[in-house]
Amino acid sequence: MVGVSKATDKKHKDFKKILDTQITIVQAIFNKHSYLKNTFYYIELTAGSGYYEFDGQMVTGSPLLALELMASSKYRNMNFEFHLWEKKKRHFKTLTKQIYKYPEYNNISIYLYPESCEYACKKLANIYNKKSFYGLIFVDPNGYVVDNKTYITKPIIDILKSPKFNKMDILVNLSATSVKRRKDITLEKLLNQIPKLHWLIRDCTPNDKHQYSMSLFSNWPSLPKFRKLGFYNIKSSEGIEILYNLNSTNKEKER
Repeated sequence: MVGVSKATDKKHKDFKKILDTQITIVQAIFNKHSYLKNTFYYIELTAGSGYYEFDGQMVTGSPLLALELMASSKYRNMNFEFHLWEKKKRHFKTLTKQIYKYPEYNNISIYLYPESCEYACKKLANIYNKKSFYGLIFVDPNGYVVDNKTYITKPIIDILKSPKFNKMDILVNLSATSVKRRKDITLEKLLNQIPKLHWLIRDCTPNDKHQYSMSLFSNWPSLPKFRKLGFYNIKSSEGIEILYNLNSTNKEKER
């Protein structure tokens, strides 16, 4: 299965911790400011099939992990909206089946889009007319960059051009090895396109030939550091070293 590796377990643990923290923070904001709409938006631009087999075991994907977290009793007083994009028909069919195995929750609305995330911003803009959204955008393109060097970041940039989304944080899981195969873009240039003020980066797991790394982007200056998960500010010495190692080929490091 493309996109599933020995690094997947670490990715999912970090994903759940970050999402749980994000929801808790937004919940506190809603409790403090009752005039805000009590809705957390979860947008996944490359959702996949939601369920995978790896090494003979079934692995629950991020859409289902997010749904299970939001359905937990501690968040029953919050409302959630899921917006999931998946352009591959086979993956979308499996994703739909998996999602609707779960019971309906009065506080969770789910929207599934069997298409490329390229037009996600236009779709959301046409549906909603709100002052601002609170929540998380997750991008996990299964280890490849396709069609266009801005494939991963263009939908994010389009979304973030709207002031409505400036309170949405962005979590990106990406294979640095896949990006290095291209001659027209680097990981640093690719992620630098995301217009957020703060960038946290986490190194890949040891001996991961795909070099899967996670980055969290936000405009909030008090964004949690997530040091226990191995995240560092991109401007710190650790963050600079992580990005250099992920961004550079072995030949470039030898120079």
